[in-house]
Amino acid sequence: HEYHASVIANTRESVKAEPDAGRVVGIALDTKGPEIRTGLLEGDDDITITQDDIVTVTTDPAFKEKCTIDNLYMDYENLPKVLSVGSRIYVDDGLLSLTVLEINSEGEYATIKTR
Repeated sequence: HEYHASVIANTRESVKAEPDAGRVVGIALDTKGPEIRTGLLEGDDDITITQDDIVTVTTDPAFKEKCTIDNLYMDYENLPKVLSVGSRIYVDDGLLSLTVLEINSEGEYATIKTR
């Protein structure tokens, strides 16, 4: 947060230095969300997710070391609480975008179906 504060302070100083420039200055800062990790794949196989595939994303630690295309573990326990149908999950810095189709909650775990 220190970096963001310094950017805001520097921008304000710049505007004060030349108030008659007639410019409007907006500030957009990239605030990163939580670092979410996926589990380990079952066996040595890679999985390929293509457009219109439906995969299940789960926070159930039983899948932490045996992910498949059918059950992809993500370690952010609150994931089902912060998402809603239509939300997007960006994987690998946005290389893969998953759209939430359904949230199914049972007990303390949830399964999120994405396309």
